[in-house]
Amino acid sequence: MPAPEPTNSHFADQVVIVTGAGSGIGRATAAAFATAGAHVLGVGRRPDALAGSAAQHPAIESFPIDVIQDDAPEAIVQAAFDRWARIDVLVNNAGVFAAMPPAQATATGSLA
Repeated sequence: MPAPEPTNSHFADQVVIVTGAGSGIGRATAAAFATAGAHVLGVGRRPDALAGSAAQHPAIESFPIDVIQDDAPEAIVQAAFDRWARIDVLVNNAGVFAAMPPAQATATGSLA
């Protein structure tokens, strides 16, 4: 399926990182930015799911990594800089659900 032509958008040629881009809101967000003319780095844990997102538009590039890894933030930023030499927008959409009282949560989402 050919990619839609970008509209006259202020996102044209912007560099956008979307975490959680493998499905749902993240996938839709990555596609919307790409359609608006942005270069999108789609980030997520599942390479196959990210490949599905990237297949929606040629301006979406996948970067599989788990954002809770200690080195993930630096690796994601470096990947964007290696490709496009800048970052204009970050959509921090990655999420996980763990039902627990906030006082018991740790940085990785596990019980303290």
